[in-house]
Amino acid sequence: MDEDVERVAWDRAWRATPHHRLLSPPCIDVREGLPEAFGEVLAVTISLVPPQYCGYVAPQSKTCAVCGRKTSRLARLPAALNVTFESGFHYGLSAWVHRRCFESCPEAGEPPPIPW
Repeated sequence: MDEDVERVAWDRAWRATPHHRLLSPPCIDVREGLPEAFGEVLAVTISLVPPQYCGYVAPQSKTCAVCGRKTSRLARLPAALNVTFESGFHYGLSAWVHRRCFESCPEAGEPPPIPW
């Protein structure tokens, strides 16, 4: 498949995924291994991973990014935490989330960032 066609499909899938705001700090460490120079975390949003791309994410933590409780194979969804720092630096981090926890967060009102 043509690389441009693949990129268009990737971007379209990510733009169509639900995107919500976290009302409290995430329950996984979003600063691990990052320099202090990035400053404080200003905002964190969470978006679901498009089903066709679930194989591309490998969350490190087995806990829900929203509630901090352990997730099980049958009761979790792959998600991307979108973290913005005081310095303007932003990045995405793979995470697990319970469906109910994700749905309890308000919609972000904008499309999610597209990874890569």
